[in-house]
Amino acid sequence: MVNFEDIVDKLRCKRLFIFDFDETLINLNVDWEQLKKELSKLVKERFGITMNFTPIMEKLEYLKNQITEEEYSSIMNQLKQGEINALQTKSTIQPVGLELLKEIHSNLIQKSQESRYITILSNNYTDTIRMGAKKYGIDRFIASYVGRDMVTKIKPEIEGIEKIHKQFPDVKKSEIVYFGDSEKYDKMVALAYGVDFFLIKS
Repeated sequence: MVNFEDIVDKLRCKRLFIFDFDETLINLNVDWEQLKKELSKLVKERFGITMNFTPIMEKLEYLKNQITEEEYSSIMNQLKQGEINALQTKSTIQPVGLELLKEIHSNLIQKSQESRYITILSNNYTDTIRMGAKKYGIDRFIASYVGRDMVTKIKPEIEGIEKIHKQFPDVKKSEIVYFGDSEKYDKMVALAYGVDFFLIKS
C-alpha cells in the first residue's frame, strides 16, 4: 500500500501530479455486467448487431466503426449515464489515493514556492470526474481534468497524458508522476510516456 511518508522523498522533485479517477480516488462501483447487458440489448434492438461488450473498451472501439457518429454518441451517452448513476448512488472513497492526494496538496503544493499542480486523467467521462471531485470535496485541489470524451484514444494510449502535459509547458517530463490502480492501463501509459508511476491499492 502506498502512503505519503514512504514516497515523499521521491515526490519532492515533482511538479505535476496526475491521478487516475475510478478505484484510485473514488470507487464508482459501476455494475459493469449489468451495464454491458443493457448496451448489448440497445445495440441489438437499434442496429441488429449482436455484441457481448466484453472487454467493454475494445468492443466500443469496434462498434465505433460499424455505425454513424450520431448513433455511436447515443450509445456512449448510455455509458456516461451509467457512470453518473453509480457515482450518485453507489460510489465510495478510495482512502489510499484520496489521502495521498490531500497530503500532496498540503505538504508539497501549499508549502512550495514554485508552481505545482494536481490533475486527473481517466477513461471515465469528464463530467463524471468533475461531479465526483465536487461530491467528495477535492475539486478545489484539481487544476485540470481529462476524460475519455476529451481524447480520440484513451489509456493506455498517451494522448491524454500528453494533453495534460501541454497545459503546463513549464513542467519537465522528469517532474511528472502518475498514480493509478491499473497496471494494464495506468502503469502502461506512464511507462509509454516516460514518467514515474505509483500503484494505488487499498
